[in-house]
Amino acid sequence: MNVVELDQLQRKIAHESALAKVQDASRELVGGALLVLARSGKQVHEIHPSGSEEDLPEFCRLYRSSPDGLECCTTCRSLMAFGACYRGTLEYSCHGGVRILASPAPEQSDQDEQLVIASCAFARPDKEEGWKEFRDHAKGLGIDLRSLRAAYDRMPVLTDDKRRIALSLIEIAAALMNGMLVRTGGDKKEPTPADPLAESDDIDELMASSLYLSRAQSARQEESPRGSPLVDRVREMVSHNPSRPFTLKNVAQTARVSPNHLSTVFHQFAGVTFSEFLLAQRIDLAKRLLRDLSLNIEEVAKRSGFPNASYFSRRFRIHTGITPSAWRDKI
Repeated sequence: MNVVELDQLQRKIAHESALAKVQDASRELVGGALLVLARSGKQVHEIHPSGSEEDLPEFCRLYRSSPDGLECCTTCRSLMAFGACYRGTLEYSCHGGVRILASPAPEQSDQDEQLVIASCAFARPDKEEGWKEFRDHAKGLGIDLRSLRAAYDRMPVLTDDKRRIALSLIEIAAALMNGMLVRTGGDKKEPTPADPLAESDDIDELMASSLYLSRAQSARQEESPRGSPLVDRVREMVSHNPSRPFTLKNVAQTARVSPNHLSTVFHQFAGVTFSEFLLAQRIDLAKRLLRDLSLNIEEVAKRSGFPNASYFSRRFRIHTGITPSAWRDKI
């Protein structure tokens, strides 16, 4: 999905009147607008239906004002889109004290280009405990913690009632997105009829269709070799930008599997551990960056996802047999 296609998609979304009504309902009933994540190959693009980041909670805008905070937020977007495309509707824990709900637009035919609908950010019902978790994460990001705390306190709380409402709105928005793509030629797949076994008599037809398609997608995934689709998605996501702070724990959490399970199936299907794969991807990225003589070793280390030059040099030497400087001298 190139820049022109993204711009066209933004305009389609902005002119979708039914989606605008769902947005209004979301603001009124749960306290925040919905967000569209466009997954194109290995990239995830963020689209605001209103065309403005003002739809984001003040807390998110303040957090993104820090370069490190923006990098963490970008990582979370990738994890969330990956989790929704792989697992269907999910509740995502963003940096401990923040919750986000997400759902894929029902069954798009092009698996390399998918849309995910996400809720605004919610605080935990126990805001004090939620803030404590987030505060530990936010230290060192260069953000004024007092202002960030005030913004956190103003975020809507994800109560059980709001969770149910938000999930319904997200599922409806996802189905609307799918219908929009079919009508405008963005997807050649014909809509699938609603599940005749839907349990609720008064459920919106779009909601039923969305749930049916999500179940069908899950069934097809189960037919694949056990663990293989998960490993393929993880490798694709990590290899696209290995400098992001991916860990076995946060990837497993997003995929709704235990770290031990992910570790086992990843080694089974990839032939290496997750840590070994991540390190190899970061070393390959560092090799490309070392060709740029305007970057010093510290800058190469940071851009490759390593915490400092000393650790980077040590891992690079173990992996390649020579230091980064010696490798640079050879090219």
